[in-house]
Amino acid sequence: MNRRKMEDEQSESWSSEEDEAMPELGQKDMDMEDDQIDFEFYDSNPNQYHSVRNLVNGLLDGTGYNSSQLADLITQQVELGTMIGVEEGDSSQLKDKEILGMASILNLRGESECLQQVQSHVTSKLGKGSDVLKALQAVGKDEKVGLLINERLINLSPQVVPVLFEQLS
Repeated sequence: MNRRKMEDEQSESWSSEEDEAMPELGQKDMDMEDDQIDFEFYDSNPNQYHSVRNLVNGLLDGTGYNSSQLADLITQQVELGTMIGVEEGDSSQLKDKEILGMASILNLRGESECLQQVQSHVTSKLGKGSDVLKALQAVGKDEKVGLLINERLINLSPQVVPVLFEQLS
């Protein structure tokens, strides 16, 4: 018997065994429904501190830094920051619930320890002639430089990201 014929017979016997082992599925089981989820975008709130901290914990590639202070800065800054949550009933209650993603811009001229740690980390990753490095070095001067922080849960739809950035303006 040639090799190809043997493989065909083996695959036929395997698939028939597989068919016997699989339970029959009804049409109801085969019809998959899409869940409709409504997202809400809103300003940051100090009650979201723990959710924001969970999102920014691994921000610097595992390098230790004061993520608590960064979460505090983000949640205290209402002017430049947007949070994403799932709409559930009364939107006034939403501000106290878990957030799924966020975007914020922080002024790097601040004196906080966490901003200095973030700036040091980013500087260590840049090349000597980088425009970003030049901008970071200008922070001590009269230039205004902001740090965009954008974090979201990995399984959050990427389609919400453009809306998140539009909310920053």
